[in-house]
Amino acid sequence: MRTYTFFLSLAVVASIRLTAPSEDCSFRPSPTINSLRGLACKKNQGCHATSKAMYLGDDDTHDNVCDPSTINLADYEQWVDETGYWIGEYTFLKEDGTPYKSSSWPYRYDSYKGFITGSVKGNAYRQRNVFIYPPQLRTVCEAYPVEVISVVGSGTCGINGNTKLFSADQNATGCDGGNIDGLYAGLYPTKTTLIGKRTLLYQVWYNEALIQSQLTTITKDSGQTYRTRTAQGFDPVTQLSNSVSYYRERKVTKDVFYTQFSQSIVSNNIKVEDLCKVDPASAEVGSIEKCVEHLENSFVL
Repeated sequence: MRTYTFFLSLAVVASIRLTAPSEDCSFRPSPTINSLRGLACKKNQGCHATSKAMYLGDDDTHDNVCDPSTINLADYEQWVDETGYWIGEYTFLKEDGTPYKSSSWPYRYDSYKGFITGSVKGNAYRQRNVFIYPPQLRTVCEAYPVEVISVVGSGTCGINGNTKLFSADQNATGCDGGNIDGLYAGLYPTKTTLIGKRTLLYQVWYNEALIQSQLTTITKDSGQTYRTRTAQGFDPVTQLSNSVSYYRERKVTKDVFYTQFSQSIVSNNIKVEDLCKVDPASAEVGSIEKCVEHLENSFVL
């Protein structure tokens, strides 16, 4: 996380490794997304969790119920890789493969940038994004009907770009292999599932309907870490595909991150007063300080 389109980056997950047991058994997550007692096993069956999570129980005759608060996401390679500063190049397309167009956000989706931070602490993952959009094409601005919004904030269509914020918070709520849950926009259930050592699957739901499925693959070369993400969007009623996103990201140092962030603001001619507003269309006055505060919030867990 994140128009009714999700830029969930992120991607976002939890997993755990065992220090001791030699036996294994199948664990089934609770159907309640925020259940903190979703998995159980019986000691007398030789059952254990594939994680360092502690299990609660009085004796060998009682069920041992997982305690997700003891999970440490930093035990997992994906979460270690996800932590830090990321810069990305993004493309967002409609179901017909053409660049997405929004009547309420008149900026380009064919090629825009993202600046993302993420961190873990205990069983929690936090991510904060700032998306930077280039000015709309002049020809498109001239073709906008009068009733269609041609600019958000104080800029001018075809001259000034703009920014959008995104936030995602998830926690491990069970002991099912380091997966994490949360709510997007405080409403839509999300789940991130670890796959192998380099892949994460992030999904967003509306009731029983899947509205986004995003696969993240982490690759490395000569000390450089990359993330490649593809996100499929679905209509919540018909369940037909209605969008697809392609994200190409690289992990950088904090200094490189903020240097390129500042350069991107200038190159896209974004007005300072439009920077990093919670609601870009509101009367709130933006600032570079608000951008930094938002991005650094990932590390305040």
